[in-house]
Amino acid sequence: MEIDPLPWHSLWHVSEGIAASLAISILARLLPLPHRLTIHSNLGLTVWRVARPYVGMTAISLLLAIVALAFGEIRDLAWYDAMMAGYAADATMQKLIR
Repeated sequence: MEIDPLPWHSLWHVSEGIAASLAISILARLLPLPHRLTIHSNLGLTVWRVARPYVGMTAISLLLAIVALAFGEIRDLAWYDAMMAGYAADATMQKLIR
């Protein structure tokens, strides 16, 4: 039995979808900036505080994407299908954990 190679291009597009889900979640939480956030405050620290809960979920989503692509029946996805699959999986996981 020959094992097919992992479809890296599909994994790349799934990762793009996961990254889009992460970015949208972080930006949505940053939009209503608190009034105490001024130019003198540390914006990087503020972004990290908002992004920290999502980092673990993103790592788990990427791991699940690798497992699903490695052992699943789907071998060749169109780029838009792979991206939407990654986005949908990560967004669903975020909603389930909240």
